[in-house]
Amino acid sequence: MNINHIVHDLFHENRLGNKALELRDGQLVYGKLTKLFPQQMAEVQIGAQKMLASLTIPVTVDQSYWFQVSITDDKPILKVLTQANEVPTEKENMTGLLQQLNLPNSKENRMLLHYLLSNNLPITKEAIGNIREWLPSSFGKQELATIGLMLERELPLTKEVFSSLSSLQSDKGISVLIEELHSSFLPIK
Repeated sequence: MNINHIVHDLFHENRLGNKALELRDGQLVYGKLTKLFPQQMAEVQIGAQKMLASLTIPVTVDQSYWFQVSITDDKPILKVLTQANEVPTEKENMTGLLQQLNLPNSKENRMLLHYLLSNNLPITKEAIGNIREWLPSSFGKQELATIGLMLERELPLTKEVFSSLSSLQSDKGISVLIEELHSSFLPIK
């Protein structure tokens, strides 16, 4: 298969539109309660998808909540973290969510968390911790988009994968990158 086709498929395929939402233990999701049922069951809309879930505390229909997912007997149980009408953008709202996750309240953590949650990407405390270990101290939209791609494609959250995808997204062609790599191994004269 041609390398150009692989790169094109990696960056341009509509990944989330056709894929069913898969909740994982410890993941954070933002959803709106659409219906309540007996025995603490509810219909929750997460993005464009509706699903049934067990709830751990009383909630109100037509309200949006941050949920932390725990999987018991192959059924998602959603624990309400905070109540909000939209993705938190204010410093105080993000700070509260970081405190609930026991994460440091840094500008970078707020920016990363806001990006992931506003794009409805699967997120866990461990994933944020892993990402922050190798993410450059100053990062921008391109780095966040690369992390989003890694999460959407369920790629390993490692520095090596991040660096590889970042290289592919850079303005440099593959031949320039290979030449730079080759020249870095040449003996200094």
